[in-house]
Amino acid sequence: MKSKKIKVVTKTTEKLLKLLKVKAEIKVEEDQVNQAIKVQIQTEEQGILIGFHGETLAAFQLLLGIIVGKEIGEWLRILVNVG
Repeated sequence: MKSKKIKVVTKTTEKLLKLLKVKAEIKVEEDQVNQAIKVQIQTEEQGILIGFHGETLAAFQLLLGIIVGKEIGEWLRILVNVG
């Protein structure tokens, strides 16, 4: 059974990608070692998500963290990886 955190992160990531019009497969899992939620995104449009020197990816990760934090009421460390 998926935890509430995983469900919220998955739903929010899907919503953000849809708004960006990026088709992708995502995999979300808890990383107990780093005490974080890891989001792995597989897409043909990696350049759009990564951006110049990873700036878009950093912004995506920050936005995802803020939105999820507001929704569940606690701060979560979220690590996003593309490719």
